[in-house]
This record gives sequence, C-alpha cells and structure tokens, in this order.
Amino acid sequence: DLLARDLGLDPYHFRRLNALREGDVSPTGLRWENIRALEVLEEAARRGHWGEPLPGPFRGRGIALTERSVGLGGSAALVMLQRDGSATVVTGATDPGTGSRTVLRQIAARELQLPLARVGLGEGDTSLAPYDNGSGSSRVTHVAGQAVRLAAQDALRQAREMAAARLGVEPAELTYEDGVFRAGGGSLTLAEVLRAGGRQGNVVVGRGSYVAEKGSHTCFCAQVAQVQVDPETGQVRVERLVTVNDIGVVLHPQAASGQAEGAVVQGLGFALQEELPRPGGRPQVLGLADYKLPTAPDAPEVEVHLLEGGLGPGPYGAKSIGEQPIAATAPAVVNAVRAALGIDLWELPVTPERVRRAWREKQGEV
Repeated sequence: DLLARDLGLDPYHFRRLNALREGDVSPTGLRWENIRALEVLEEAARRGHWGEPLPGPFRGRGIALTERSVGLGGSAALVMLQRDGSATVVTGATDPGTGSRTVLRQIAARELQLPLARVGLGEGDTSLAPYDNGSGSSRVTHVAGQAVRLAAQDALRQAREMAAARLGVEPAELTYEDGVFRAGGGSLTLAEVLRAGGRQGNVVVGRGSYVAEKGSHTCFCAQVAQVQVDPETGQVRVERLVTVNDIGVVLHPQAASGQAEGAVVQGLGFALQEELPRPGGRPQVLGLADYKLPTAPDAPEVEVHLLEGGLGPGPYGAKSIGEQPIAATAPAVVNAVRAALGIDLWELPVTPERVRRAWREKQGEV
C-alpha cells in the first residue's frame, strides 16, 4: 500500500500489476505450478465491493494478498477390509479439530466406492499406527490423504485378485462399481469376496506411504476488510471480511470453509488484540484470563470463497487450507484503518491506544 500511495495508484490495481502469473518465478526463486494469485485477487475485490463508496465517515476498506505453500513431509496408512464389506483407515495423523478424520475417510470411501458410513477410522501412536510426520504445516490432506488413497488402492487390488479367483477370470477382466465386482455374467459384492476369504477379522490389509520433500505448488489468499473506526476512542470495528482462497479441489466444503473462518478470526486476534507486553523483559500477561483472544462476539461477518481449479498435489488435485487465510487478515485490516482515518500504523496489534495516538498526531494534538 505504501508503494501504491507513492506512485499514486490504487492498492488493488497496484497488486494486479505485480501479482505472479503462471510461469513467473517467485521472489525466492521458486517456480510454482498453477499460480492463482490474480484470480483470488480479482475475486476478492469483486466480492469485497472494492472501489465502491462507503456511507458515513471513518469507514474504509483494505486489501491484502498472501501465499502459503502446500505442506510437505511423509505419512503412511493402512486400509483394512472386514468380512462384512466395511473398511477401517488406520493413520498416525491426528485430528486437532480440522476435520481430517472425515476427509481421510472420504478419500478411502471414494477409492473403495463405499458409502462413507461404511468406512471407519482408527488413530494411534507409532505402536499402533504407521508413521506420520504430525498434524501441522497445512500438510494432512496432502500427505496423509495421499497415503490413505494409496492404501485403499492396495486393499482394492487385493480384493480384486480374490474376486478374480472366485469367478475364474483374470483381475484385469473384472469391472468394479459401487462395491460389486463383475465379469461376464457373474458378480460378487465386496462383502461376498471378503467372507469367502475364510479368515476372521481383517481379511485384507492395504498399505500406502507417501513422501513429499519438495513443493512446486503454493496457495494464494486475498482478503478485503471493511472497518469502522471511532477516532476519539481508537476503537476499530471490523464490519465485514471477505476471504478468497486458492484450494485446488474442495474435498469437504463445510470443513474447508470452517477452517478458513477460524483462520480469519485468528488473524483478527493478531491484527487487533493479541499482545504480550514485556517491559524490562518481564511478561505482564501471565495467563489466558488476561490475554485478549478474539471470541465469537468479536467475529465480524466473514465471507469465505473457495476458488477451485489450478490443481494441487493432494488427492484429486487438492491444495491446503488450514493456515492459508491467517496471514492476509492483519494487513487487510491495517490498510482499511489507514483508508478510514488516513493514519499510518507500524505496530501490531492495532489497539485503540495506538489508533487514538496516531489520530491525535495527525490532528497536531501531540
């Protein structure tokens, strides 16, 4: 925004001029695939009503564009088929509230062509589950998801061989759809094949592992924040925030939108509230009772838009969403406050005290 102001350009148009396009090299020399920077920026500006006048004084809009790489690492998984034709996914990737339990089951269900209700999930440490790098860095859907996908494919391959033996054909001659193997005039359900295996418990155990060490994909996020500021008190009220996220393919729309909303609220805490003063090196805030985390009443109207296309390295072309929207919120809010009051703020969070001080300096009162 500072550069745009010095050049006399609109902040949105300045970003359009400089956003990475397909084939461009990033500032750190990375050559990414399926760059969607321009698309998310244009969509955020459109949905955020960029350039339209706002009624009343001390209101403004701010825009920000950020990127977050798709998480890497390694993971392994088991997909176990039971005699009743159901399946269980076993993974070391834990679910800290992101919805990965559902997404990993969805991936297995899609590969096995089973209803989601027929696929369970077993989690555990390395004494029970295959190795996983851990749930973090926006990596679970990509890395653990690909491991589950490969394990489900391995389990189905074994079941296909069992069905072929029962029907007296080669595995390649079989078709498989919605849990039923067919060849010529004969057919067997997955459950019939597994029961014929003659073993108790898990008849088939599929194994899959996946390692991503280098990333050629990233995710772009653009946000437009609309704020109203009281210059006398310095209070900033975020009225509306639009976030547009480059996600490749959405595997679970509700979970992905929920993660984006949560990330925006975290970003608002970074922008407006969260601070750990340490005068003389001694923290003044000693617990969460005094640490100003944003809660539901602090949350503005958040509009989440998941921009599909530009396929990523995850299952079926998915990218990541967990941390992607966090970084854009604070700059969008600060730019909106600047647009509302014409003041420059150089510290986060943008507390009422800092806003009021900057306003008074602008008015020549300090």
